[in-house]
Amino acid sequence: MSSVFPEEVEDALRREAKRELRKSMQRMRAFMSASLRAAASERIRARLREARVYEGVRAMASFAPIEQKGEPSTQGLHDDARALGITVAYPAIGDDGVMLFRASATMPTEEQGRGFPEPALDAAVVPFAELDLVIVPGLAFDPEGFRIGYGAGFYDRALPSCTRARKVGVAFDVQIVIEVPARPFDVPVDLVVTDKRSFEREKKEP
Repeated sequence: MSSVFPEEVEDALRREAKRELRKSMQRMRAFMSASLRAAASERIRARLREARVYEGVRAMASFAPIEQKGEPSTQGLHDDARALGITVAYPAIGDDGVMLFRASATMPTEEQGRGFPEPALDAAVVPFAELDLVIVPGLAFDPEGFRIGYGAGFYDRALPSCTRARKVGVAFDVQIVIEVPARPFDVPVDLVVTDKRSFEREKKEP
């Protein structure tokens, strides 16, 4: 259905809606206790195994959670992947301000001044095109795979270059919304997995 608003007005409304959703989801996640987050994270881990997301994967990207922001733990995901011999890479920001992924045998715990844990600066870069799986964080997801991040746009710029990778969003179930106010450049994930359910994005015919 076509919009009743001019394009620039609709875009402004979507920007504002995303800002409000971002705030509400941050508040909601902050109310979850550490024990509740830990238990829900383990259920996410189990559901990813059930979904067989690691089958045929040689290299994947994950993320190290920002604990003060209440993100799901991904330590179990790292352990499962490494046990299968999978190379696991984590986000880092290059000198040019562009996100890349660096391999790490252990999950990063140290910040490099960007506000989130990054691998060592001398860790090997895993090219986007060599990734088979990308685990994507988010503040909110909808059943179509669209997401709201923190607003920097790093993943929206990186995901199109991960040409062969399956993109999987992970979140607590309270972070699922009916619809994310997506903008034209927003990139959806292929699968969303929570502690209670999962959503596979319907593949559209070209």
